[in-house]
Amino acid sequence: MIPRLAEWILRLRLLLIPLLILLALLAGTGAQKLHFSNDYQIFFSEENPQLLAFERLQDTYTQNDNILLWLAPENGTVFTRHNLAAVEWLTEQAWQIPYSLRVDSISNFQHTYAESDDLVVEDLVADAEALDADRIERIRRVALMKPLLHNRLIAPGADVTGVNVVLQLPGENLTEETPEAVAHARALVERFQTRFPGIEVYTTGMVMMNNAFSEETRHDMATLVPAMFAIIFVVLLVLLRSLTATLATFAAIGLSIATAMGLAGWLGIALSPPSAFSPQIIMTLALANCVHVLVNFLHGMRLGHGRREAMLESLRINIQRVFLTSLTTAIGFLSMNFSDAPPFRDLGNIVAMGMGAAFVASIFLLPGLMLLLPLRVRPQPEARRMAMDALAEFVIRYKRSLLWGMGLLILGLIALIPKNELNDEFVKYFDESIEFRTHTDFAIDNLTGIYTIEYSLPAGEPGGIADPDFLRRVEAFADWYREQPGVLHVNTFTDIMKRFDMNLHADDPDWYRLPRERNLAAQYLLLYEMSLPYGLDLNNQINVDKSATRLTVTVDSLSSNELLALEEQARALAARACPGAAGGGGESGADVRPYRQAQYPEHAGRDHAGAGADIHDPGPGAALAAHRIDQPDPQPGPGGDGLRPVGTAGRAGGAGPVGGHRHDSGNRGRRYRAFSQQVPAGTARAAPGQRARRALCLPYGRHGAVDDHPGAGRRFPGAGAVGLRDQRRHGYPERHDHPAGPAGGLPAAAPPADLRRPAQKLLKGLPPRAAGGYQRSGMRLLMTKRLPSMEM
Repeated sequence: MIPRLAEWILRLRLLLIPLLILLALLAGTGAQKLHFSNDYQIFFSEENPQLLAFERLQDTYTQNDNILLWLAPENGTVFTRHNLAAVEWLTEQAWQIPYSLRVDSISNFQHTYAESDDLVVEDLVADAEALDADRIERIRRVALMKPLLHNRLIAPGADVTGVNVVLQLPGENLTEETPEAVAHARALVERFQTRFPGIEVYTTGMVMMNNAFSEETRHDMATLVPAMFAIIFVVLLVLLRSLTATLATFAAIGLSIATAMGLAGWLGIALSPPSAFSPQIIMTLALANCVHVLVNFLHGMRLGHGRREAMLESLRINIQRVFLTSLTTAIGFLSMNFSDAPPFRDLGNIVAMGMGAAFVASIFLLPGLMLLLPLRVRPQPEARRMAMDALAEFVIRYKRSLLWGMGLLILGLIALIPKNELNDEFVKYFDESIEFRTHTDFAIDNLTGIYTIEYSLPAGEPGGIADPDFLRRVEAFADWYREQPGVLHVNTFTDIMKRFDMNLHADDPDWYRLPRERNLAAQYLLLYEMSLPYGLDLNNQINVDKSATRLTVTVDSLSSNELLALEEQARALAARACPGAAGGGGESGADVRPYRQAQYPEHAGRDHAGAGADIHDPGPGAALAAHRIDQPDPQPGPGGDGLRPVGTAGRAGGAGPVGGHRHDSGNRGRRYRAFSQQVPAGTARAAPGQRARRALCLPYGRHGAVDDHPGAGRRFPGAGAVGLRDQRRHGYPERHDHPAGPAGGLPAAAPPADLRRPAQKLLKGLPPRAAGGYQRSGMRLLMTKRLPSMEM
């Protein structure tokens, strides 16, 4: 059977050679369809539970794809006018990076503090070039004290700071989207270093890592594969001592690789770092097949046999061996389809196709080429044959000793297998000579890491994140993580609530704690959300109906075993603290329209029927509209005074319409004043040159379901008016039994004495109609005051 097959191969060589070359070229045209995937999520199958949980978390909150820009001033401190101005400039320019969703730095950190009866929310750094030494020192103390900044965006030694740019990649074509964002970031870094030459910039982050995988894979394929070809060419030429045999071998190898990669393209397989090394593996295995055939062929010719006789003998000896070797190797690589990681499945499939092509090329193509191409073979010296014979005699003579010795050596090596450790640290996939690796190592050594563990901690009900018991459990979970070795930073919503509680108690450090009442926590959250500028909201930390919060843990470069052990302990603790908690997961699907409209009334017409649509009127006492008073509206509404309202909660009333959100990056801080429905129209203007801040107030009554209040379901007139269909969607707690308020509408809860007295004092200072309006509405003013420059 085998001799006849060998005869047939040699007899039809003139037909087989062009046919096989043509088929290989046709298959190779599919290589045009190959593309590189630079998304780390390709390492997980679509049904992978961790990936599904991660996708739910990103759908619920925001994506975590980011570019981190680390700044290291040469003078060793961030807190100088020049360096703070550099951070401020870079923060503003980073918004221009394609697909940017959010930019965080110490400059635009929303710093809250109490100033008399005002609550001020403003950028931590504004107009840095004009700062004096005292102001810079205060900024330094605040930045190093805030948990949201310390060890996250500012190093403990204040010598390194960061600008974090979160991207919302569409995901339609990551091979173009990721390089586009990275190219813009690199151009921005070049402009920055030209403008601020005394500051080194290091770039890292998930987007940079994804791009580095793609760039380095392309670089390796363009350098390592040619280098490997060159080395093998030289080695074959020296060992075979035949240029014809070497060239024929490379022809067979090249056609095998082209066939495998082309078929991969036709099948729609995307190249990734593992599968991109398929050509090197195919080259090695195809080379072995060819060498088997050529060694016996050349050996026969050196013994004096003719070409045809030598090749027939070589094929008789090697067809079965090469076939079994190729088959078992292909089966071994095909078994990688049981892997949970798609890139390794692709690697196995590509190499298996390459092994099939290599068998065909070495058995059906290579023999014909060796008979057609010119070939000179010198007889082998007798001394060389004697050297090989001597080696064979040695093995035969000492077979028992070699058997026991090699057996013991193999057992010893097997005993070392438990020493192997699975460790997937993506950063260490890259050599230390690669820019991404060096920049990331700098970030880890000087500030923070890029590895995170994320949790969606459910409260169990809409608005439940304001439950004090839930907040305490989240805080305990975060504190446990902070005590674990290898943890660099924990980002948790409870830090914001504690800071706000302290701010609303005159910045008394003793009040740096979680609110003890649910309604108070809900009002804190509402007040803080209304004060945040565009792009810096809490969507990255709380979900739409406020039934869950995100907790992010940044860890050092831990090994896989250490990371898994840490996460296993944390998962058990999270399950006890917050039943239903999921690492990297979260639930979504809530209707986002009421929440978005409350923040951005200008979008009301896009999600609802527009002005005059049916809305629920929460009745007297629930009205709260935050009005921006430091910039007049260029188109005031009928009966209005030029105020520009920027957010609503409950129902907005008064003579002026509610609608229109304006983001002005040039205004670092803006002052807001809350007005109830009954306040008459008037004027409100900031004094010229007055520094704008945000001062807010909010209703202090406990809120129940809106349908419980008088006037529920009424139609609210006014262009652009927006109301919440359900106050509970906005985080208000359920109704509690309390005495009715002054208007008989909302049940009122008495505010603490330290907050009630300044509110009552301020009410007395308001004009009679305004004061009466507030009193009739049952509103309690908290931590606010009327500016002397305002007219009402």
